[in-house]
Parts: sequence; structure tokens; C-alpha cells
Amino acid sequence: MWPRLLASVLVLLILREIWTDRRSRAATASLVVACVALLCALLGLVWGQRHVDEGRVLASAMIVAVTALLAQGYAHQILLIWRSGRTGAVSLRMSQLILLMDISTIVFAFAMGLRLGWPLLLLAVVSGSTKLIILWLFRWERRNGIAEIAERRDERGGVAINKM
Repeated sequence: MWPRLLASVLVLLILREIWTDRRSRAATASLVVACVALLCALLGLVWGQRHVDEGRVLASAMIVAVTALLAQGYAHQILLIWRSGRTGAVSLRMSQLILLMDISTIVFAFAMGLRLGWPLLLLAVVSGSTKLIILWLFRWERRNGIAEIAERRDERGGVAINKM
């Protein structure tokens, strides 16, 4: 419970920073929904009568939904890197750390057994495979000339000049 509570509080702090920076309806709604959800969870923990494992199906469905959203986000990031020829603000160290986390999650999912751990295994395999692609793109970026060609094209008013 404690690591999840700490993670939830950190998410609220991040959402608060986003809200402070943007002050948009979407940022406000996200912060309010997250606060209400955390408050309801804490109230349910305090006043709940018993803890039943009926939420396993819901938790599995949520992990699959998060996996789909994660895959979509990483696919978009991969396409942007591929098209621009640059990794931009993507952090190499953070990608490496996330890959290590995914590997440890895969080991944990196998330790749980496939009957119970398949949602975590799915999440970690999808995340890990996309991180492997992103790590490969860091190497690819150093070896290709797409970013330089695009930069020269922008400097010359849209005409690509390849000096390679």
C-alpha cells in the first residue's frame, strides 16, 4: 500500500505542476479527478468492511488499457524520432533505466506465474520492446545524416543540399 500511496501523491504533485504551468480546463479537470479518486480510495480503505479479490479483473483490464496507451505514445515518439532524425529531448539514461525496470517487471511477472502475472508481463514486454527500439534510434541518430540534411534544407529555404 505505501509505495502505491507515495506514487499517487507524486502523481498529484506532477499534475499540480502541470496545472500551475498551463492553467487550462484539461489540467484542472485532471488534477481534480485525481484528487477525488485518491480521496475516495483512502476513504474506502479506512471505512471499507472487507478486502475481496474481486477487483483482479478490473485491475487486469486497466493494465491492458494502460499498455495500449503506452504503446500508442511510444509509437508516436518512435515515429517522430525516425522522421526528424533526432532524438531531441528524449533522455538516453532515462530510457536505459526504464528498460531495466521493464526487465525486472518481466522477471517479477514470471515469478508470479503466468495465470496471475500476464497483465504485468504484457505491459513490461510492450514497454521494454519500445525502449529497445528507442535505444537503437539513439545509435541510428549518430550514424545517419537525416538530421543534418533536414537542417541544411531549413537553412537554404527548403532545398536539400547533401554534402556527404
